[in-house]
Amino acid sequence: STDETVISNTGKIYRPAVGENPKTATITATIGAQSRSFDVTVLPYTSATEVIEISKDRLKFSNFTSDKIDNIKNVLSLPATDEYGTLIRWESSDTAVLKIVQDGDAFKGIITRPSFSDGSCSVFLTATLLYGDAFAKKQFYLTVSEVDANYVYSSTLSGKDNTNTKLSSS
Repeated sequence: STDETVISNTGKIYRPAVGENPKTATITATIGAQSRSFDVTVLPYTSATEVIEISKDRLKFSNFTSDKIDNIKNVLSLPATDEYGTLIRWESSDTAVLKIVQDGDAFKGIITRPSFSDGSCSVFLTATLLYGDAFAKKQFYLTVSEVDANYVYSSTLSGKDNTNTKLSSS
């Protein structure tokens, strides 16, 4: 590609933002000794609503294929923006189980797992997406796993460090 800000050499297309002019690049396809060049025009997004719908559709957790996610045990990494410039803000339906904290330019979902005797619990994680004058919400249903029966919580004498200690079977 003659302009990787329009089309990368791997073929990824970067559309201009709403209100920007179309962008052009020349791409070259080579098969064996044969090459052919093409002029390509990439149109901008037509509206903020279009960007929001694309952002909402593509907002997923990389390891999961649906909006219902089971067996959560660790900290969640949550983006503050996406590749389209959409702002993303996060809310938890139960901050005792899933607390959202800002972490630099992103967010983290800090998980507090329920005790073994309480069993797993559910929480809704809601993303609010904002782009221009458009917004949308996307909700994820999470099941947070209880603490494993073979772990106990212990604290150091200073009270500053909480760690999981696995019980041995000796």
